[in-house]
Amino acid sequence: MASLQRKGLQARILTSEDEEKLKRDQTLVSDFKQQKLEQEAQKNWDLFYKRNSTNFFKDRHWTTREFEELRSCREFEDQKLTMLEAGCGVGNCLFPLLEEDPNIFAYACDFSPRAIEYVKQNPLYDTERCKVFQCDLTKDDLLDHVPPESVDVVMLIFVLSAVHPDKMHLVLQNIYKCHGCSSELRQPWDKDDFAVTWDPWSPAIRVLLCHSGWSAVAWTWLTAASTSWAQAILPPQPLK
Repeated sequence: MASLQRKGLQARILTSEDEEKLKRDQTLVSDFKQQKLEQEAQKNWDLFYKRNSTNFFKDRHWTTREFEELRSCREFEDQKLTMLEAGCGVGNCLFPLLEEDPNIFAYACDFSPRAIEYVKQNPLYDTERCKVFQCDLTKDDLLDHVPPESVDVVMLIFVLSAVHPDKMHLVLQNIYKCHGCSSELRQPWDKDDFAVTWDPWSPAIRVLLCHSGWSAVAWTWLTAASTSWAQAILPPQPLK
């Protein structure tokens, strides 16, 4: 509510009909349906991209404007930056970034093999600037494609919301191995180690991870219910 007021917007008052719809909408999907959707997730994403090809999402030309850390995390303007986009889709974020910044090399992966094929068919696809691959972040090892501790910046845009809550920690642990600052992450999270702001595009929380000792930043979108995620990415003991 406060974020809406800051933007000069007024919350709509729910009618009695709206309230009735909300009450009826609280029925949970059956366990059988949940398991079926989980098991067929990759097939469904492939069908989504088969129906929509590259036309569903608009290219995200706002990324560097919204995330100034892409520039501020560098020591000098033309410093090379290695990034990983987990859940790249058909490249709506990847290609605008590569076009805008010639000093970025990107690893990019997606759950859907069809989405990866669309990325490779894009005229802007250049193996000198990016490496793309299919990956199930909950079980496939990113280190099969990305050297350990080689990535400066990690992006997950509307990704964890598509992952079962019980598997979110697996995704974060997988990414953690690739992040270049992992050798410095040796203690549990402190409340001052990260900042939380409301995502301007959805009811989810945008979490910006930053630390005074890092030379890089990472960010992700998480649902408000997933507030314990920070413990998942850092082991309780120092890395060996």
